[in-house]
Amino acid sequence: MRVIGIGLILWGCTAQESPAPIPIWRSIMVRGETTPLLPTDSAYHKGEYVIRLFLRRDPLKDQPEWLSGHRYAMAFYLEQLPIRGIVIEAPEEDTAFFRAGAAWYESLKRWMVEEFIPFLRPYSGVQYIAFGRNFNKAPVPVEAWAELVGILKSLDTLRKWGFSAGHPNSIPAIEKWDFGAIDYRLPHSPHERAAYHAQWESVNKPLIIVYANLSELDTVDGLMERRRYWKRAPAAMVLD
Repeated sequence: MRVIGIGLILWGCTAQESPAPIPIWRSIMVRGETTPLLPTDSAYHKGEYVIRLFLRRDPLKDQPEWLSGHRYAMAFYLEQLPIRGIVIEAPEEDTAFFRAGAAWYESLKRWMVEEFIPFLRPYSGVQYIAFGRNFNKAPVPVEAWAELVGILKSLDTLRKWGFSAGHPNSIPAIEKWDFGAIDYRLPHSPHERAAYHAQWESVNKPLIIVYANLSELDTVDGLMERRRYWKRAPAAMVLD
């Protein structure tokens, strides 16, 4: 955490030379077995948080494994911390079962409509919900994603819905989503980096870096690189 703190100080020092810093949202992972605890620095950390909700596929029922542990931990964090967004994560190995019309896809859609959205209704502070990076690997046609996001937006107009991808061209039915959830890639050359950022900015929607893809070794320089090429800074960056 010290390295991240140094990076944020450096951002402030260079504010005269570069665009305004991208707000940092810290992430909290919630699994079925999670015992919720407040972050050790939550007493003085004034920023906002994002929950990464990790859902496995129940192989016997072929539906999301939405356990009492998920619900308890989610309620704990939603009531104790300023949670701004939720990223729905799924393990990569489950995506093979995630096909339009397949039981896993239909049960996930039913879970979101019957369980997830009603669960969130009391928590108006949650403004952004994104599907995590592994859903991009699922063999689901564009039409199915367009149908699903249409259903979600009609049932819950309070939230903004997004889909995670490394490039805007990889977001299915991109025109249907409310924001771009970036699985950040940093090309090697400065020219490629400028082009990469321009392609995301051309989406003309709010952008959130959902996966900053930073390592402990490059955190300071990496934070700088992840904001240097934007002409329109993202709304936020999520740090794990």
